[in-house]
Amino acid sequence: MKSEKKLLFGEVLVSQLQHNLSRCKSARDKQLFTRVIAGNLLKKYKLLKVSSSLISPRCSRQYGNTHSLNYHRNKKSNALQDEVKTAVSSFFEEDANSCMAPGKNDTITCKNVKKQKRYLVDSLENLHTNFLKSHKFRISYTSFCHLKPFRVVQPNVTACNTCICIKHANFQYITVKLHQLKVIAQK
Repeated sequence: MKSEKKLLFGEVLVSQLQHNLSRCKSARDKQLFTRVIAGNLLKKYKLLKVSSSLISPRCSRQYGNTHSLNYHRNKKSNALQDEVKTAVSSFFEEDANSCMAPGKNDTITCKNVKKQKRYLVDSLENLHTNFLKSHKFRISYTSFCHLKPFRVVQPNVTACNTCICIKHANFQYITVKLHQLKVIAQK
């Protein structure tokens, strides 16, 4: 009687595990579920074939020897390498490609990190072609723009600290017109 209960318990446990596995939607849940099921005891008692209905042999090999239930995100095969990221970041921060903002208040904050702004000297398309010429990396334009540091921004005409009031703007227009009329030699 006792062995029949154990067999029944084992069958019910397997069907419950199959049901729980079918309800797992994300890769994180499936990985944690596999870590709970996989182990060396299945190998010891030669039950890997029985467990193959629940988990694949590859998952059993991969997670069978782990002792913790921590989730490890698998790196994508098309993920950018760290050396490409640092090369693009250092390229953007070179003085030939961007210049430091002059004002004390020209800062930008991202994720509680406050940095001095740098303004781009050229368009992103031209910088991308210059990067491809000067480096051995082949990187798409979209990835290049995505890797741009947050502190490197496009120059904005309205955000400059110079005076462009009516009086000074009119003075500039007057000098341009005097130059066109050849009253003065210089602009």
